[in-house]
Amino acid sequence: MNRGAAYRDIFQHDTHRELFLELLREIHEMFGVEIYVYYLMDNHYHFHYGSVSGTIKGFEHELCDIKNSA
Repeated sequence: MNRGAAYRDIFQHDTHRELFLELLREIHEMFGVEIYVYYLMDNHYHFHYGSVSGTIKGFEHELCDIKNSA
């Protein structure tokens, strides 16, 4: 799930959003997954992504690691 525990904010400052997007850019490049659109709200986020030749499972695993380390 892409939501803060007990609906708490996961992005408390713009710097948190910027760091998340920077990490997202890195894993996008690592796995070749295309991110078509994303929405970052204070307490959750949404992505629409896909891949022709990339590794979706690896991308999702790394994305979970980012979320869980926040």
